[in-house]
Order: sequence, then structure tokens, then C-alpha cells
Amino acid sequence: MIQHKHGRIGAPVSRVDGQLKVTGDARFAAEFEVDGMVFAALVYSTVAKGRIKVLDTTAAETAPGVGLVMTYRNAPKMKPTPLFNTSPKAVGPSDLPIMQDDCIHWNGETVAVILAETQEQADFAKSLIRVSYESEDAVVEFEEAKTHARFPKTILGEPPEVAIGDAEAILAESPFKVDITYRTPRYNHNAIELHAVTLFWKDEELFVHDASQAIRQAAWTLSEVFGVKEDRVHVSSPYVGGGFGGKTLWPYHVLAAAASKLASRPVRMVLSREGVYRTVGGRTTTEQRGTAA
Repeated sequence: MIQHKHGRIGAPVSRVDGQLKVTGDARFAAEFEVDGMVFAALVYSTVAKGRIKVLDTTAAETAPGVGLVMTYRNAPKMKPTPLFNTSPKAVGPSDLPIMQDDCIHWNGETVAVILAETQEQADFAKSLIRVSYESEDAVVEFEEAKTHARFPKTILGEPPEVAIGDAEAILAESPFKVDITYRTPRYNHNAIELHAVTLFWKDEELFVHDASQAIRQAAWTLSEVFGVKEDRVHVSSPYVGGGFGGKTLWPYHVLAAAASKLASRPVRMVLSREGVYRTVGGRTTTEQRGTAA
């Protein structure tokens, strides 16, 4: 913008989308209308690690308006999402399988997706699903996790460690020094716009209306998951109602696309606030040591 010398920096310029937003004409991810659309509800695991012991979906499958109940038993075969930063367009939050077996990897992992003619019907059917688990020991404390921490190969494409001289030796020899450890707790994002997606398949092409801060990366990552060419995945995101870096690609996008493919219907999936906390990453627990000599 500086190079173009257009004179707008520092000038009172109206937002391009300002009028659309204040008049309610801006359409967000959960407001796109698609003919034949069905609505999704998600069932989340309640254990941190283990296996599904019982998953009874019979009552939900026969509930009013329900067209599909997707679990690991009938979900399409999908590759794990390429992990963020492992390639230029990879934006997967993890490389864990998504609804491919009966394993539970984290508290809040989706164990069932219900599609119904209305959101109310989907939510009611969700309440009819019965799940029990065989729990396994899980690492849930930061101090324990530190004992087997993973050392990354890169951080945003840069070396994870830059060493110039012997910092510890210099610190030990200095007559004056500061050596402090700072810790921060986990934070969850609370964007006003809940995470949502409206999508459908047409002639083996995937069309995604999203609230995304990573459009090209989301398209490429989804193409890898479903084994289609990148140019056959189309992601649009004209408006984002708050993101904080959290409006990227998450397992619910993959699940919505898988359910849409299985049902041959457009799908709208809107996470509840609980769903955001359970399935969307936030600002993780940190421990940082700062020194000066």
C-alpha cells in the first residue's frame, strides 16, 4: 500500500464491507443458502484417551428428519490432515486420523455426525446416541508432558534453535544476571462468530463457504485429505466474524465434507460454544525462560 502512494493511509476511508455488515446484507459462513441443504450436529467424546466400547445409533437413525448418522463404521476413507508447517500450504491442526477407527485421542473428539432436515431435528437425534468407552491413561498435566516433549524440526520454516556462543556459561560467570521463568495458562478463542461451514460436492468438486483466515491452505489440505486435485476444492470466505488466528482448518471441516459426500447433500455445520472449546485449538499452555547478563 505504501508503494502505490494512493493517499489512503491516514485518511478517513469507509470500509469496503462496512455498509453490508451494518445493514445485515453480509453473508457469513452459517448464512449461505444452498438448495437441498441439511443441518449437522456433533457428538463429542467425554474421555481423554481410550476406545469406543459401545456406540448405539439406532434411535438417532430413526428419529424424525434424520438422513444420516456418520461414525467410524461408515465414514469414508480419509487421509490425516497434513500437519501445519510440514509443507507451504499444510494447515492441519494434527496428523491424527479423523473418524477412521474406534480410538479416542483427545477429550472432545467427534464420535458421531448427525445430518437432519432441520437443526432442531439434528440436535434432538444427537441426544439419542449412546456411547461408552474403555478409558486409558492420558497425559493431561503440563509438567508430565514436558518430560517427553517433541523437538520440532522447524518453526514457521525457521530453525527451532539459534545458538551463538555459550549462553549458559556467560550467564553463570556474570556478576549480575536476570533468570526468570514465565508461564501462561491455556486460553480459548471466543470469536463472536461461531465456527461454521456450509459446503457441498458437485461433480467430484468440493465447494466450501467458510470463515477462514487461510483460504488457499484450507483448499490444499482438504484436497490432500480426500485425494482430489487442488483445483477441485473451492474455498470462499468473504467475511470473518472474529478469528484471532483460530479460523483456519479443523476436524469439523473434514467431517462436514465427509458427511456431505456420504449423504450426497449440501451440509451446514455450526459449532456450539461447547463445540468450539472441544474441537478448535486455542492458545496453548506455555513456559518461557528469560535471561539477561
